[in-house]
Amino acid sequence: MSLNRYAILIGAIAFAIILIFDPQYLKIFLVIFIFALLLMSEQFKAPLKFIYSCFLKPIGNNVDQRSRLDSFYEDQAEVYDATRGRLLRGRYTMLKVTAEQLRKQMTNTSRKPIWVDIGGGTGWNIEKMNDFFPIEQFDKVYLVDLCTPLCKVAESRFKAKGWSNVYVVCDDAVSFKLPKIEIDTGKIDLVTMSYSLSMIDKYYPVIDRIKTLLCPNGLFGIADFYVSGRVIDSNIQVQKGYNCNWFTRWFWQIWFEFDHISLHPSRRNYVEYQFNTIKCFNGRNHFLIPYLVQIPYYIWLGTLKSSVSTSLENSFEILDHLD
Repeated sequence: MSLNRYAILIGAIAFAIILIFDPQYLKIFLVIFIFALLLMSEQFKAPLKFIYSCFLKPIGNNVDQRSRLDSFYEDQAEVYDATRGRLLRGRYTMLKVTAEQLRKQMTNTSRKPIWVDIGGGTGWNIEKMNDFFPIEQFDKVYLVDLCTPLCKVAESRFKAKGWSNVYVVCDDAVSFKLPKIEIDTGKIDLVTMSYSLSMIDKYYPVIDRIKTLLCPNGLFGIADFYVSGRVIDSNIQVQKGYNCNWFTRWFWQIWFEFDHISLHPSRRNYVEYQFNTIKCFNGRNHFLIPYLVQIPYYIWLGTLKSSVSTSLENSFEILDHLD
């Protein structure tokens, strides 16, 4: 007999006892019983874990970023993907346009590309990329993440898929070593960061590391939250929807700071300073409450400045229904 059936049986017995001996407690019993069923229901398990981990569980005094991430995600790693779909917009679109561009880049070569997904978490990106660019067509795929609970989920996911060319590297985004590659400088065809750039404390060396990893025509794709600066950096190509008003800049920076997520404009500014922009989209995520909640996010695809220069004419807008 399942746990839910036991709960219903015990509840029915308790209900009968209360009804016979003390009916005044019937309403209280019903409220507690219904809440208990919700806790045991698979349908509500994911959102309840998400609410507890994000809003109720104390973060504690963790000594470094790894321990902070492990503490934050250990109770929600298994339900991470089920609870992030509506919050982390643009990921699917980023993978689609990145795959299209990568296919163009690899047209004149017979070798297979190498992909590094930094901050890849549970491996959702890699699984979804298979819809656009089959994983078997990559030479090697690396998922790099600092969080042990999320890496374990990724390892189980890839094992179930039977992908022998996918490697999980549980390490820091600056100092990680790629298995099967002795010297990684200039060897990587694609690097992606999906809602991870905003979570990395020391982001300057991470961006610099990506520059050294990419081959001459290598691609760098990002989907993440952002806010624009009050004064627009001269290195930024201002695309439609980029500017944020003062309230948006102020509110969302403070809101995400509670979870150690930084939306400061310097992160995106540094990326666009170091790389050429191929394609870009700026959007607003109407999370939970349409038109009232407008979280700025962007999809960006670029390449090394040593590559063929691309102008703003190549920037794009995509209907986000793809997500």
